Amino acid sequence: LLAQSPEEARKRLEADKGRLDASEKRSKALQADLDKLAAERERINARLVETGKLIQQHESQLGLIESKLEELDIQERQLRGTLQQRHGTISALLAALQRMGRNPPPVMITRREDALTMVRSAMLLSSAFPELRVQAEGLAKELADLSQVTKSGRAERTKLTAEKMRHDEARIRLAALQDEKRRSSTQQQAELHGVRQEVARIARSVEEMTDFLKR
Repeated sequence: LLAQSPEEARKRLEADKGRLDASEKRSKALQADLDKLAAERERINARLVETGKLIQQHESQLGLIESKLEELDIQERQLRGTLQQRHGTISALLAALQRMGRNPPPVMITRREDALTMVRSAMLLSSAFPELRVQAEGLAKELADLSQVTKSGRAERTKLTAEKMRHDEARIRLAALQDEKRRSSTQQQAELHGVRQEVARIARSVEEMTDFLKR
């Protein structure tokens, strides 16, 4: 400093003050950016938490739907089996009645007991047929209702799966954005640290130059 003239010292002082002012402005701008980044990261984190909860809810609902669909599938198989049995029995009764109609017992050569037995059998078959038919129709309706419930359940599963996929994609995008903000924050923190060191160095230079000019 002693080798400088007062005029050189004044010029250097003015230059240092200009650099100090610019560095302080840069420091404030960086701090403002960092505050903004911190707020953005906080908002992103809140959205990530919310999205994670929605995904968990969808997974839970999907689990319940899957369990319900499995139960409905079991009921449907049981109903179909019972309905097939009813149809088989009805078909057998119809065949028996048709055979009786086509092959009546000859009255002249058949015992009275045989004829009565056949009449009673025909009456029993005829009375059983309407009852079985009503049961089969009831089973068919129950099966149709069950199929409709199953269809609705599968549609709901498809809808929930699509929503879960959308939230999964949103979570991936948010995580990538959060990572980008984190890297940007780290870079600006490093730059701010350097600028503040520069501010401190220039401030010392200004102080020294001011003292020199006073002396």
